[in-house]
Amino acid sequence: ARQHEADGQWLEQVWDLVRLLPELLAADIPAMGPPGAERPASTAVLGSHPVRIEEGSLVEPFVVVDASAGPVLVRRGATVRSFTRLEGPCLIGEGTIVGGGRVAGSSIGEHCRVHGEVSHSIFIGHANKAHDGFLGHSVLGRWVNLGAGTTNSNLKNNYSDVSLWTPRGVERTGLQFLGAFLGDHAKTAIATRLTTGAVIGAGANVVGRGITPRYIPPFAWGFDESDAWELEPFLETAERAMARRHVPLTERGRRQLAVAWRIAVEGPA
Repeated sequence: ARQHEADGQWLEQVWDLVRLLPELLAADIPAMGPPGAERPASTAVLGSHPVRIEEGSLVEPFVVVDASAGPVLVRRGATVRSFTRLEGPCLIGEGTIVGGGRVAGSSIGEHCRVHGEVSHSIFIGHANKAHDGFLGHSVLGRWVNLGAGTTNSNLKNNYSDVSLWTPRGVERTGLQFLGAFLGDHAKTAIATRLTTGAVIGAGANVVGRGITPRYIPPFAWGFDESDAWELEPFLETAERAMARRHVPLTERGRRQLAVAWRIAVEGPA
């Protein structure tokens, strides 16, 4: 087989996504094109790093873009509402709506809804955090929805390193700041409190009292494996959620989700 050398950085652990995010954003954003000059006169731009607001995006009046710590990119089709503060390095993806608040050191993928405070986090795409609440040092998969008031912890009270659940067992990350990892189609109820270093499996419906445990299995209904989604209601919910963004759930997508559900809920064949 042919071998080809490729530039890039190897990630050893899932938490490297968060650890390396500022560094990778600072390198990637300037490579995506020259700084753009289209911005409302009422938008305050601070700092000396590049700021690029692509044609076809909308930045409303009274937005602050702080490029003191890194570059900022707002992609075409994105909307940044009034009274939003963007702090670089920061990327706002195509079709995403930022409805106010603070987004700092984060990569927000395409067609997301963001409001409140988001710090050093990754939204892969089609994820919703449309209400008040804090999200820090976290990764959201596709079609994740955070209920109003959902807030996570990204720092322990004793300031020690955060440990994270993995399939190999709980491992120390060496990171003082680490938030939550939510798989595709995971959802949280209103006022959910995510513990430091929470891992939420794909398709989980996070509903319960108090602070979540460090691990919630895929397709769980609640805080543990004692209850789970039934397959057809889960697929119907996923289809409705995707239809709100005019994205169909294809037959291939249904099969993939069904396989994942069977492995998680019924166990490997």
